[in-house]
Order: sequence, then structure tokens, then C-alpha cells
Amino acid sequence: LDTTRLVYPVFHKYDKLPPNEVINRMTIGIDYGSADSNAFVCIGKSTKGKMYVLDIAKFNRSDVDKITDTVKYMWDKNITQYKIPQENCICIADTSDQSISAQIQKKGVRIQNAVKTDRIQQIFDLRSALQKGDISIGEEEKFSPLVEELECYLWQWDEDNKCVIYETDEDAYHPDLLAAMRYGWFYLKDK
Repeated sequence: LDTTRLVYPVFHKYDKLPPNEVINRMTIGIDYGSADSNAFVCIGKSTKGKMYVLDIAKFNRSDVDKITDTVKYMWDKNITQYKIPQENCICIADTSDQSISAQIQKKGVRIQNAVKTDRIQQIFDLRSALQKGDISIGEEEKFSPLVEELECYLWQWDEDNKCVIYETDEDAYHPDLLAAMRYGWFYLKDK
């Protein structure tokens, strides 16, 4: 496998959280899909500073109720399961649909807009965090759509000069979960 063009060539997986890891912060990154899929990635951060993808969901175009119900379910489930203080939890949402974010907030879920400036730098920073194992993805089957996106997302290729162009190749593959993961991770990394 030629990994030259892979945006995220190396990432780490975990089987189970280590018994000494206490998750004390959480984000749910949300990528709204107008022409493609809606994506949700729940990331927990431990008291030791390590991050774990705890949960994901992805589905094609759907109504507002399905989106808000998915977020509320993921929110409640992970806060309860990992005993995370609610004040340490927030959703970080795509800015493309503020009306859906408002509906999520009405369900008692903290939410704010994702920082979408300097996208390529964020991608390089997330790439580094994935390579170092600062953020890990579960080995369970439910994480396979995220792993697929990691294994398919490419940089553009300059055929004339036979080199990578550090701009993502959205024509070759458009990820949804990776955008949601980037939104949540970018917020959580400095917390």
C-alpha cells in the first residue's frame, strides 16, 4: 500500500480503555450533511491528557429530529457510561446549519460552532496526534466507518511533477466522520 498520498497514514487503536484512565472531558463533533452524510464523533479526554474516540454515528440525509435525537442519545450515553461531569462536555458543530444546532441546544446539550479556519493546519495537527497516539480509535466493528475514512482520505496529486499537493482530494473521497472528529478534537486538544 502506497501511503504517500494518505492524509492520515498512521493511527492507533485501543481494545479497551486502560483501567487507570479516567475520562473527564468529552466533545461530540458534528458534521451536518446537506448533500452527503451527517456525522457524529464522540471523543473523551482522560485526566492524563490522552484522547479516545468513544462513539460514532453516520447516516445519509435525514430530518432534524433524527439528528437531534442521535446527538442527545450519544451525549447522555457517554456522560453516564464514563461518569463525565456535564460541565466538561460540549458539542462542536459544523457551521453550515445553525437551525439544527439551535434544536440540539433546546434538548439541554451544550453546543458551539466549530473553528473552521486554517483547515489544512488542523488536518496536519490531527495527523500528528494520530501518529503519536495522542488520540486513539476503538477496535470494535462500530468504528470501521471511521477507519475506512482514515484509510481512503487522500492528498491531491500533481501528475506533471509526480508529487503530493497538500490539499485534500475531495473529488477522490469526501469524508464526513473525519470532519466531525477534527472539530471535536481541535476544541478538546487544549483543554
